[in-house]
Amino acid sequence: MERFVTELSSDDKATIQATVETLSKKVATLVLRTPGSPVDVTIDGARHVTVSNTARVRLAPGRHDLSASAAHFASWRQSLLLPAGTQAEVTVSLVPVGAAGLPNDRPARVEPDARGTTVRWPGYLGVGVGVAATGLGAYLGARALADYGDATTACPAKVDCDPVATEQARDARSLGWVSTGFVIGGLAAVAIGGYLWIRPIRVAPHGTGIVALGTF
Repeated sequence: MERFVTELSSDDKATIQATVETLSKKVATLVLRTPGSPVDVTIDGARHVTVSNTARVRLAPGRHDLSASAAHFASWRQSLLLPAGTQAEVTVSLVPVGAAGLPNDRPARVEPDARGTTVRWPGYLGVGVGVAATGLGAYLGARALADYGDATTACPAKVDCDPVATEQARDARSLGWVSTGFVIGGLAAVAIGGYLWIRPIRVAPHGTGIVALGTF
């Protein structure tokens, strides 16, 4: 080879140099850099180049797809368009999996529920007590109306009434007030019980307390 080069004339050397320069203008140069350990870069899914700090690759003009991967690092991909006779520089920087802004392939660890368990029995109890109180209030109200009606019949003029009728009317009024109290309290208990049933309370773990869910 050395003999062949030595025997070349000046014109031949000039021709070869011109040919090399012409070919250089028809190809593109890609400079790959990596700031870390050596990385295996795949070009267009076929050509593999190991980049250790810096690597220079000659490529045909056009679009090229680059990719790189390594254990415990996120995959890296980039595409670029190289015109003829140009040079482009690309830095391959792999990021560890799990770093901020990157997905982690490992399933997220599910922490045990430290909020305790929900219970609905206070809601059922409230509704039950409320219904019972409302029913009792309605019964007492009907009884009060009946007794008051009997007292009014015994003394329609409400003047110089029989003491028994007067006492019966007074008791009927008192019973009516009691009836009204049971009805109001029962309806309130039903409302509170219904709320606790829809939004159950949560018992803190180890029985340390009770937390009501929802907003007030």
